[in-house]
Amino acid sequence: MWRMVRRMSYERICKRAVFKEYSMKLKFVALGIGLLLIAIFGVVEISTPSVPPLSPDAQKDSTTSPGENFSGDNGSMDTSTSPGAAVPPAATSENPPPSITPPYTTVRKYHPGHYVTIESGKNTDLTDAFITVLKKPGVVGLQVRYTWRELEISKGVYDFSKIQKHLDLLSKQDMKLVVFLEDKSFSGALPPPTPEYLQGTPYTLPNIPGGYSAVRWNPVVRAQFKAVVKELGKNFDGNPTLEGISFQESATGLTSSVMNANGYTPEIYRDTLIDTLQTAAINFPNSQVFWYMNFLTGHQSYIADIATAVAPYGVAMGGPDILPESASLKRLAYPFYGQFKGKITLFGSMQNDSYRELHAGTTNYWTMNEMFLFARDNLHVNYIFWNYKMWVTAGMPTGENKWTDALPVIKANPAFNTR
Repeated sequence: MWRMVRRMSYERICKRAVFKEYSMKLKFVALGIGLLLIAIFGVVEISTPSVPPLSPDAQKDSTTSPGENFSGDNGSMDTSTSPGAAVPPAATSENPPPSITPPYTTVRKYHPGHYVTIESGKNTDLTDAFITVLKKPGVVGLQVRYTWRELEISKGVYDFSKIQKHLDLLSKQDMKLVVFLEDKSFSGALPPPTPEYLQGTPYTLPNIPGGYSAVRWNPVVRAQFKAVVKELGKNFDGNPTLEGISFQESATGLTSSVMNANGYTPEIYRDTLIDTLQTAAINFPNSQVFWYMNFLTGHQSYIADIATAVAPYGVAMGGPDILPESASLKRLAYPFYGQFKGKITLFGSMQNDSYRELHAGTTNYWTMNEMFLFARDNLHVNYIFWNYKMWVTAGMPTGENKWTDALPVIKANPAFNTR
C-alpha cells in the first residue's frame, strides 16, 4: 500500500513538472511572437485625451450660481440659474464630452498687442479722419462690431460692403481689423441683432439685460450662423489687413427657465460652441478666431472641454471683461486663463466697466496701468481690446477713466507676452 501511495505521489510530481515545462515554453513562444510583431509593425501607443482639471478655486462651484452668469458685454448680471434649480448631470456615456480631433495646423496671422473696439452702432462713423484719431503709438488695429442682421440682409443674401470699406481704410493706415460678429444685444431700443427671418421665437428671444439673444443651440440658428461665418471666411480670410474674427461671450443672457423651454442642455450648448468655433477655424485658416468665454449655464467646467477641443485648431480664448474685483469672474472664469496659458492664444477686453472698476471698499478707481498689469500678469493675455469710451457714467465717483487715459499705458507697453 505504502509503495502505491509513493508511486501515485511521484506521478503527480512528474505531471506537474511536465505541465510547468510546457507552460514556460508557451510563455516563451508568446513572447517571441510579440517581439516579432513589434519588429514588423512598430509600437503603437493608444491614449485617451483628457481635459485638464479646473483649478481649486474653479472647482468650488462648477455650476453657475444665482446671479453669476455675468453678461460681460455691458456689465449686467444674468440670473439664468435660479435658486434651487437642478444641476445637470456630468458627462456620461450618454452625454460624453467632445473628443479631441486631429489638429488643423496652419500658420495664422499673429499681430498681438493693443486694439481699439468700436461698437456696432458707431461703425458707420469710421472715416479716414476718425481712424487717424485712433491710430496712436502702440495701437495695432481696430476690433469693429457688426450685427449679424446688418451682414445678412435676407436669408442667404449677404452685404459685406461695410467690412470691405473698413479694411480699405485701415489698410491705408497700416492697421489691422478684427471683425466682431454680434448675435446678442443689450438694449431693446435697437432691433434684434439676428437677421429678420430669424427674429422671434424660437430663434431669437428677449434677454435679461433688455436686448435679444440668438438661441445658438437651435439647429436652424446654428446652421445659418455657420453659413455666414463660412461666407465671411471665403471673402476676407486672404486679406492681409484682416487679423481675425471674434464671437460673442458664452453667457446667453437668458434665464434658465427660458433656455430649458427652448431645448437647452449644457451638453448641446457645449457641442454647438465647439462646432461653430471649429467651423470658423477651418474657414479662416490664415486668421485668428477669437472666442469670448465667461459662463456656461449648468456646467461651468465645459468651458475647459471647449477650449481643449478647439485649441488644436488654433482658436484664441479670452473674455469680455477685465474686472479684477469681480468675485464671479475670479472664481469661475479667470482660472481658465492660467489653466490654458501656453496652450492657446489668450486675450482680454477692456470694456466700459473696466474703465470704472473701483478698488474694493473704496471710491478709488483702478488706474489704466493697474488694469493693464492685471491683464498681462494675471490673465497672461497676448491681445487686449480697449473700448473706445469717451464719456463718464452718471452717479459714479469723480475720476472715472476714459480711453484717453489708456493711451499712455498703450504707448509705454506696445509689446507684451509675446511668443
